[in-house]
Amino acid sequence: MKKMLRHAVVLLLFATFNIHGSTLFAQGSAFTYQGRLTLGTNPATGFFDLTFTLNSASSGGTVLAGPVTNLAVPVASGLFTTPVNFGAGVFVGGTDWLAIGVRTNGTTVVFTALTPLTQVTPTPYAIFAEGANAAGLSGTIPPADLSGTYGSAVTLANPGNSFTGNGSGLANVNAGLLGGLAPSNFWQTAGNAGTSPGVNYLGTSDNEPLLLRANGEDGLQLQYAFESTPPPLITSQASINLIGGYWGNTIASGVIGGTIAGGGDSSRLGAEFFNSPNTVTGSYGTVGGGTGNTAGYSSTVPGGNGNAASGEYSFAAGLEAQALNQGAFVWADSQGAVFASTANDQFLIRAQGGVGIGTDSPEQALSVYGGMNLDQASQNEGVLNNGNTNGYGLTFGIDAGEGIASQRTGGSPASGQYGLEFYTDFAKRMTILQDGNVGVGTNSPIAALEVASGGNLSSPQLLLVQENNDYSRLRFAPYSYSTWDIAAKTVMNFYVNGANVMTLTTNGNLTINSLTIAAGSDLAEPFALSAADQEISQGSVVIIDEAHPGQLKLSDQPYDTRVAGVISGANGIHPGIQMQQLGMSEGAKNVALTGRVYVWADAANGSIKPGDMLTTSSTPGCAMKVTDHARAQGAILGKAMTGLSAGKGMVLVLVTLQ
Repeated sequence: MKKMLRHAVVLLLFATFNIHGSTLFAQGSAFTYQGRLTLGTNPATGFFDLTFTLNSASSGGTVLAGPVTNLAVPVASGLFTTPVNFGAGVFVGGTDWLAIGVRTNGTTVVFTALTPLTQVTPTPYAIFAEGANAAGLSGTIPPADLSGTYGSAVTLANPGNSFTGNGSGLANVNAGLLGGLAPSNFWQTAGNAGTSPGVNYLGTSDNEPLLLRANGEDGLQLQYAFESTPPPLITSQASINLIGGYWGNTIASGVIGGTIAGGGDSSRLGAEFFNSPNTVTGSYGTVGGGTGNTAGYSSTVPGGNGNAASGEYSFAAGLEAQALNQGAFVWADSQGAVFASTANDQFLIRAQGGVGIGTDSPEQALSVYGGMNLDQASQNEGVLNNGNTNGYGLTFGIDAGEGIASQRTGGSPASGQYGLEFYTDFAKRMTILQDGNVGVGTNSPIAALEVASGGNLSSPQLLLVQENNDYSRLRFAPYSYSTWDIAAKTVMNFYVNGANVMTLTTNGNLTINSLTIAAGSDLAEPFALSAADQEISQGSVVIIDEAHPGQLKLSDQPYDTRVAGVISGANGIHPGIQMQQLGMSEGAKNVALTGRVYVWADAANGSIKPGDMLTTSSTPGCAMKVTDHARAQGAILGKAMTGLSAGKGMVLVLVTLQ
C-alpha cells in the first residue's frame, strides 16, 4: 500500500457558497474536497477509505479538528470527490493545514499518511467576503449569526425596527422613544416640567400599593382600599390608605381612609428586641407619629407613646393615654401610668404639673389667669346656673348641704353693692363686694372682713376683738381663740378651752404639744441637683454627687453607698414635712429622706414583693430588689410596700436609708 498510494493532489479545497441572485442562504459546516490518488505512477481506481485531520501547522503543530473518516470513497482514473465536516466554529481565519490518510476499503490496516500536508486556502469570493460591505446583502440573517459582541456603535435608522428581550447588560442608553413615549414623558431624577394633571402621575394603575423605600425598607406606602356591603343593602366605599415611617406600621385589613403619617420603630436592648409599631384598626383612623400608638374608627392619635384612641371619634395623646369610649378626649402627662376614659364623650386631662389657662405657671390643678367669664345657662342642678335675674351662677354638687354656688350680684359699682355672693343649700353665706370687703352673715360688710350674727348663723363663729392696747383676740367658735401681744410684737398664743396649746414667735419658732400632718407622708429636704440632671422626674433615686459638694445626681449603679433618697411627689404623695433654709433652696427639688414615697423600680434583678429591701440599680434613677445583702450594706434605700412582677414601674417604698 505504501508503494501504491503516494500522494493526493488538491484540485479544489473549498466549494464555493451556492449564490443565487443576491440572496444569501444558510450553509452547513461541511465542505467538498476533490483530489487525485495515484497508485505508483498510475491513477488509482476502486473504493478507498479516507481520513482527514485539521492541523495548526504543516508539521509539528496541534490537531484543531478531526479525524473525520469517510469509508468506501469511489475513485475513478485517480479522481475522487468527498464531503468533509469538522463541525461549526473550526475555521476562524487562521492558517490551517489538512492531513490526509488512505487505505484500501474493506481492510483494517493502518491509514497511510499522505505527504505533504495541504494548506487550507480561501477561494476568491471568500477573500472578498472577509471585508465586504454589508450594503449588498438582503434577507433575514439567522439569529445565531447575529450573536456576539459589537465594539463599535450600531445605528438602525428604520423607524420600524423593533427588539425583544429583557435588555440585560444595556448601559448609557439614550432612547428616542420607549413604549411610544419620548424621554420627557418619564419621571426624571432631577424633576419634570410640562406635566398634565390627571394625565401624568407617579403610581400604579392596578390594585397594587405604591411603595417608596429608603435603604431597602418601606418608608411610604399608598394602598387602594375598597369596602362593600353584601345584599340586601348594597353599598361600597373606596379610599387610599397611607402608611409612612417604620416598615412595621400596619393598617388592618378592611380599613379604608386610614393614615399613619410616620413614627413607629424597632429597637434592641442587649439580646432583647422591642417592636413598637403604629397601627390603625378602623376606617378613617389617624396616627400622626410617635411609637406604639393605635387609632380606631375616625379616631386620632397625634403622636406620643403607647396611646390608644380605640373609641369611635376619640382622641388620645401624651404617654399611655387610652380613649376607650366613643367621643372621649384623653391627654396624659409623662407619669407613665395608663390614664383611660370610663364613659362616652369625656374630656380628661392628667397633668401633674397643673393645667394653666392664660398662664404658663399653674399653681393649682387648674389655674386661670385673667378672669373667667361664665355666660348665662339654664338653671339646672349641678351645672352652670342662673341664680336670679340679676346675676350668673356656678354650681358644684346637686344635693342640700353639698351644693356650693356663686352669683354675681346686681347693682351699680358706685353703691358698693356690686360683688360676688356664695350660697349653700340655696342660702346666702358670704358676700364679696367690689371694694374688697368680705361679709359672712351680712350682705353689706363695711370692713375688710365682717362676720355677723343673724340670718342662718345663730351665733358669732369668728370674732375679732381688740380688748386693750396690749393684745388683740381672735376667737374661733365659743371655746377657741388666740391672743397677739401687740406691745412686744413677739408672740402669738393659741388657746382651746382656756388652755394654751400653741405658741408662735416672730422669729419663726413654734411650740406645740402635738402635731398631726395630713398633707403628706414623708420627711423631705430640698437639694440642688447637678446641672445635667435638672430634669430628674419625681420618684427617681438620687445619690450624692462627689464632683459637686452638697448636690445630688441621678443614680446609675447597683448597690451604690452614695444613695441619698427619692425625689418626692410621685403619684400625688407630697412631703408631709419639708425642712428648708430660706434663700438656700432656689431651683432645688424635695428629696424624701424618710417616710412613704413612690419610687421608680426595675424588676430586672428579680420581681419585687412587699417587704423586700431596695437598693440602687444600673437603670438610671431606678431602685431594684436586694439579692446580695453583703453588697447592700450602706446602700439600702428602704423597704418595698407594694410589688412589681416585671419590667419598670412605680413601687411604694418606706424610705429608711441604711
